[in-house]
Amino acid sequence: MFKSLWPTRCLICLQTVPATSPIEHLCPGCLSILPWNTAACARCAQPLPMELAYCAHCLNKPTQQQRAYILFDYTAPISDWIHAAKFEASFIHCRLLSQLLSHTLAHRSTSFPQCILPMPLHSRRLRQRGYNQAIEIARTVCQRFAIPMDTHSLQRHRYSQSQSTLALKERKSNVYDSFNLRQPLTVSHIALLDDVSTSGNTLEAASRALLMQGPLELEYWCIAKPF
Repeated sequence: MFKSLWPTRCLICLQTVPATSPIEHLCPGCLSILPWNTAACARCAQPLPMELAYCAHCLNKPTQQQRAYILFDYTAPISDWIHAAKFEASFIHCRLLSQLLSHTLAHRSTSFPQCILPMPLHSRRLRQRGYNQAIEIARTVCQRFAIPMDTHSLQRHRYSQSQSTLALKERKSNVYDSFNLRQPLTVSHIALLDDVSTSGNTLEAASRALLMQGPLELEYWCIAKPF
C-alpha cells in the first residue's frame, strides 16, 4: 500500500520502483545486473566456474563453517553502498543491503539458523562510529524470517587496526585472538553476519571463539567479497 502511495526511485537508473519489487530502492532490471556471486561453493562461497556443490579446497580441507552466502563481488555499486552503510551512517543503505540478503536467503532449501550473530565491533570502534553496520544489516533479515539476533554472546575484546588498511599477510595476526564468548551459547545453529570479507581472517577468528564451547553448526552470511 505505502509503496503505491509513495513510490521510490531506483538508486541505479532513477526509474520508479514497482510496488511488487522485493527491494525498495531497486527496480527488477537493475537488481538482475548487480555483480551477483551466482555459481559458488556452498561451504565457503568462493566462485566456481560451473554449478558444483563444493570447491576443491573445501573438499580437501573443509572450513569451520558448514555453509556460506557471499552475495556479491566487491565492485561498484555494491562497494559504494557498503561504504555508505559502514562509514556514512546511511541506514537506507543498511536496509538495502539487508533486503538483498533477505532476497537471497528466501530461496534457500535448508533450515534457517536459530539465531543471527552480527560481527561485533570493539567498544572503542563502536564509540567512534556510533553504530554497528552489521547489526543494522541484520535487522530486516531477522524480521523477515523471525530469527532472533544475538548481540551479547560474542565479544571483540582486543582492539585492532581496520583490516582494510593492512596488507593481506598482516591481516591474520591483526585479528588473531580478538574475540571471546561473554556467555554460553544456548543454540547449536548460528549465522555469523558481516558486511564485507577480504581475507576471511576475521571470520576465522570469530568462528574459533564460537567453537571453543563445542561443536556448532555455523553459517557465514556476508554481503560482498573482492574475488
